[in-house]
Amino acid sequence: MTSNMSRQACAAFMLMLGMLFCGAAAAQTGAIDTGYYYRLTTSWQGDGKSLDVVNDGTNNKVQLAASGSYYGQFWKFTSLGNGYYRMTNQWRGDGMSLDVVNDGTNNKVQLAATGAYTGQFWKLTPLGGGFYRLTTNWQGDGKSLDVVNDGTNNKVQLAATGNYSGQYWKLTKLGPVSADPDRGGAPKSATVSSKSNAAENIMTQLSSLTNNHVEYGIGGGITSTAATHIQGMAVVDKYWMLSHDNAGNRDGDLIFIDPEQRDRKNTHTYTFTGDDGFSAGAQGDGNYVAVATGENNSIRVFQIDSSAKATELTNLAKTDVFGSGMVENVSLAYHHGHKRHYLMATNNSATVLFVSNGETLDSSSTWTDVSVSGKIPFGEAGTAMLYEASTQTFYVVSLGKSATSTKDENSFSVWTLKQSSGATPTSQFTAAAASTEYLTLTDGSGSFRWGGTAHVRGDGKIQIIAAPRDYKWGQDSDFGVWTSTSGNPVNPSLTIVIQSVKCVETTELGEDEIYLITNTGKRIPSGNETYHDIDNGQTWSVSQTISSSSDITVTLMEYDTVDDRDLIGSFTVRQAEAGSGQTKTVKLTGDGGTYQVTYKVQ
Repeated sequence: MTSNMSRQACAAFMLMLGMLFCGAAAAQTGAIDTGYYYRLTTSWQGDGKSLDVVNDGTNNKVQLAASGSYYGQFWKFTSLGNGYYRMTNQWRGDGMSLDVVNDGTNNKVQLAATGAYTGQFWKLTPLGGGFYRLTTNWQGDGKSLDVVNDGTNNKVQLAATGNYSGQYWKLTKLGPVSADPDRGGAPKSATVSSKSNAAENIMTQLSSLTNNHVEYGIGGGITSTAATHIQGMAVVDKYWMLSHDNAGNRDGDLIFIDPEQRDRKNTHTYTFTGDDGFSAGAQGDGNYVAVATGENNSIRVFQIDSSAKATELTNLAKTDVFGSGMVENVSLAYHHGHKRHYLMATNNSATVLFVSNGETLDSSSTWTDVSVSGKIPFGEAGTAMLYEASTQTFYVVSLGKSATSTKDENSFSVWTLKQSSGATPTSQFTAAAASTEYLTLTDGSGSFRWGGTAHVRGDGKIQIIAAPRDYKWGQDSDFGVWTSTSGNPVNPSLTIVIQSVKCVETTELGEDEIYLITNTGKRIPSGNETYHDIDNGQTWSVSQTISSSSDITVTLMEYDTVDDRDLIGSFTVRQAEAGSGQTKTVKLTGDGGTYQVTYKVQ
């Protein structure tokens, strides 16, 4: 067994015996009901982990995640004839199908635009006991959908077919495809990335929120008194998080609420240093959250895992942010153009901004000061930065009554935070009021007097959530939730750099004359009659950048005047890989030659 193969059953007899005791599964009858959604689990990992779509803004990656009532775990099978099915899910709809990435290895699976591709034709072979083997028309029965045995045991890919329990998929029937159940604003997926989502038409979306209000009851709260109450709110990973101080006892709580289970998931207590301080605000950024600690005049950053466990990144703490005066609000968001995280703090007198030194936040990360022209007023319930992709602008939502506003508690103001064209991550930002500065929401039990937040969901819609004024232990506390009426996932631009082409074996005696073409219309070298001479063992340093808003296909050709131009091979980089930062080498074999192309995804 290799590391990319899932756990093999100890004995076929024991595996089959275990299948006799499996829970109700649709496949027990040997038929797929195309009128229903299904949950997909494996014999190896059990019913606690389901095939899911990662909610990372791109929303194309698939993996096993904790089972729950998430749209990304509702899979639909559409018959394509001859025993093959198309696999789509409720969240991404019929326009995105489970596919095999054409990268030369041809083992990676993800969602891709629906089309007549053999990698999207899935065959389900009954294995008994409600289990199926999943293979594709393109790769054939020799490769099955499997779970990678890497210790985490969540990744899925095609692997050599065998008697492995990670290749035994159970299909459990869920609701009918004709229904689209309302799950009260629950997450689309069980897995969220480390980056906050981007949106489009943010001002229009915010304007649509004013009357689109629902009450969302959650139990498992805390005791709220005059001296200890909710100070901030954030959406982080799949949880709603409340920041709460303990009546000046030099500690504070981060309370994690599971909106799917409508109950408390976990509490993380942290200690203040120096002054007693208090929690003063928060915003989540993927699976990171920044928390302001009031009179301590500081900001602390935490990383949150899938079980709502918080780990503080002490290297990213900011102390004496303003030099004098407490921190009232803090915001944390990802800039998809710069591929950096930005941290903003506000109080009565100033706005300060910092940018990370990379696209991930970890124990080696640092912040750099960024100058801001103008000021964004703080909101009593918090501020939140939302990133608009097309304009590369942060829209800052200041929730609740501000120190300078006469508006009531259920209003919010909108501000822009942007740079001049072509600016670098550290160039000056300018803060200004948006065209419609103040908007008032319908009131409910949720109030903007204490905690509130705004965020972009994985489907591109904007949501505002208000924590209730009093959040009681063991009682049903109503959060106010407003969700925009429209929105689409924002796909970041895909950029690759073709670094080099190495000749392993030429296509003929002597040198080859090679060139590259792409589906974006680029030819390397440029010019119709140009090429690069190369021989066995030689490497061509290409260093050419290609960008596209969709998949990029690169084709390697030989300029052969004898029998016309010959195809050596091609590969496709999927749009879903945008921003991954990975460097890959693909092997292309054709026309009697072998080449290796190395490229980096930016």
